[in-house]
Amino acid sequence: MTKGVGGKAEINFNGTFEKTDDFITYQPHGDFIGSDSFTYQLDDSHGGTATATVNITVNPTNPAPLVLNGTPDPDTLMGAEGDDTINGDGADDLIYGEGGNDFLNGDLGNLDRIFGGIGDDTITDTDGVNEVRGDVGNDSINLILLKFGMTTLILMMPHIWTILLAVSVTIALLSA
Repeated sequence: MTKGVGGKAEINFNGTFEKTDDFITYQPHGDFIGSDSFTYQLDDSHGGTATATVNITVNPTNPAPLVLNGTPDPDTLMGAEGDDTINGDGADDLIYGEGGNDFLNGDLGNLDRIFGGIGDDTITDTDGVNEVRGDVGNDSINLILLKFGMTTLILMMPHIWTILLAVSVTIALLSA
């Protein structure tokens, strides 16, 4: 048997001398993604042989979700392609959800900028003059205004919304 470049192929004799219950297993190496192949040969014990090549495609697995938490200082928090949870903190944060169905929370920063990315995101932001954008997908946007008096929030998805309220408000939008 020849070895694949992206993984290891082995014959499992199944603990018996009987060849009819033997099988071949293939295990890709670490983070290998792509095409691989290996060749094996069968012998019938009477002088006859047959050779075969097995072609394998190793696809990437779904990325593990990230959980990121901001600090009291301004942060730039970047998600990945998985279903991430990203929490800003009390400073002016820049949060990118990227792909996946993300949970994004801007928290108490006054100038947060939150971008949902592709996927069905849930975006929550509290108070301040903040920019909140969804993207392709069915995004849920929750805006919580804590201060008494007039507070301005700018919401872009894909239109610009200016909200002048001093109460809690929840806005759920479906992107086109």
